[in-house]
Amino acid sequence: MARRPKPGIDLRPGPFFRAAASRLDLTSRRGFPVTVAWALAGLSFLGFLSIAEDVIEPASLALDRLVASTVALLSGPLLTRVMWIATLLGDTRVMIVETAVAAVLLAAWGHPRRAGSVVLLVATGTALAELLKGLVDRPRPPASLALLAQPASSSFPSGHALAGILLFGALALMLVASRLPRPLREWGAVATALVGLAIGVSRVYLGVHFASDVLGSWMLGMTMLSTWAAAVLLWGRTQPPLEERVVHPWGRLWWRWALVALGLATVTFMLVVESGLNPLR
Repeated sequence: MARRPKPGIDLRPGPFFRAAASRLDLTSRRGFPVTVAWALAGLSFLGFLSIAEDVIEPASLALDRLVASTVALLSGPLLTRVMWIATLLGDTRVMIVETAVAAVLLAAWGHPRRAGSVVLLVATGTALAELLKGLVDRPRPPASLALLAQPASSSFPSGHALAGILLFGALALMLVASRLPRPLREWGAVATALVGLAIGVSRVYLGVHFASDVLGSWMLGMTMLSTWAAAVLLWGRTQPPLEERVVHPWGRLWWRWALVALGLATVTFMLVVESGLNPLR
């Protein structure tokens, strides 16, 4: 005979909270990645605060002087062209298209939640960068040293570097966690992450940002990425089994590859358009 429920409020934790608590256990196999992600988020945020504190001071940073002298030694026509293309990948209009293409492709290949989270992550980072620019109000490097027209906004943090590390960093993490063959996962994730880093490096090389602007953006981006990864690990592992929750890709296989080709063509078209709007000096 089944027991009748006792009257009153049941304050015992539900299945979600019990599962979530177990994922925060450092000693468990599943809890370790979550703990590491939270630790990285905390350390990255401390690094960002340290850089932001130094940036607020009127004196120039030794890091900025060192990197500027190194760039002067390494600069050349070919490297300048590569850095110009890299910085175009982080321009606002191109970044909007890249984020939209990534979201559409993720949804088409059966990952609508990941698609939405990527859009939210990049949009939040962009808004946060604009807010911090207004609060810190750091002047740009001397315009005479810039190889591009100086933007009108403040210098710290770099919106290009932050958006680049958020978008391409998130895609790299997804590749690592995917079911693709191991070499493709590893090398694809490395290449994707390097694209995100190259966007930030290009801003320093082209003279429109200080090195500390980009480093601070990377620290802030790592904070957001690690927090996002921890949330995905925590929430995703408390969901039903994979085969019960995956949204199967719509359309036939050739449609999805056609979308990939169309997405690459769209990003390439935007790069061509943006290159005309932001030429090298």
